[in-house]
Amino acid sequence: MLLAVLCGLLWVAGSAASDTLVGRVAYVDDGDSLEMRDGWGKPLRVRLRGIDAPEKGQPYADVSRRNLGRLVRGREVTISYDQVDKYGRLLAWLYIDDGVSVNLMQVQAGLAWHYAFPGRPWTADDDLLATAQQQARAANAGLWAHPSPVPPWQYRREHRDDPWRSGK
Repeated sequence: MLLAVLCGLLWVAGSAASDTLVGRVAYVDDGDSLEMRDGWGKPLRVRLRGIDAPEKGQPYADVSRRNLGRLVRGREVTISYDQVDKYGRLLAWLYIDDGVSVNLMQVQAGLAWHYAFPGRPWTADDDLLATAQQQARAANAGLWAHPSPVPPWQYRREHRDDPWRSGK
C-alpha cells in the first residue's frame, strides 16, 4: 500500500499540465471506464489512462469491473486529465485516498494491462505501469493466472464485425 501511495504522489507531481476534477463515482462500466459526477452534479464519462481492461465477454472482465467498483463506487475521487477520447470520455488518472492511483491498482491486481497509447511518448507513468504488470504477471495475479490471456485490443480487433459488441 505504501508503494501505491508513493507512486500515486509521483504521478500527481508529474501531471502538472493536466486539469484536475473532484467528484463522486456514480457507475462503473468496465474495468477501465466509469461515470462520475463533478461537484455540481454534472455527469462525466472517464476512461482510465494507461491501462486496458478485459472486454465484456473476455475472461476476468467481470472481475475487473467489480474490483474497480469496489475501489471507487460512491467515493469521492480525483481525476487528472489532459485529453478526451473519440467517445467523449476524459482520459484520466484516477486517484483515491490522497493520491493512490486506481489505474496502477488495477494493473497491480492483474485486472488490466498496461497500455501505452500509440503515438504518445513513453513516460514515467508507463514505467510504473509496465513494472506493475511484470510483477502481477510473475505472481500469476488475476488474468495472469490464465496460461495465455488475450489483450483487449486484440480481442476488439478479432470481434470488430460482431454486431453484439460495441466499440470502446
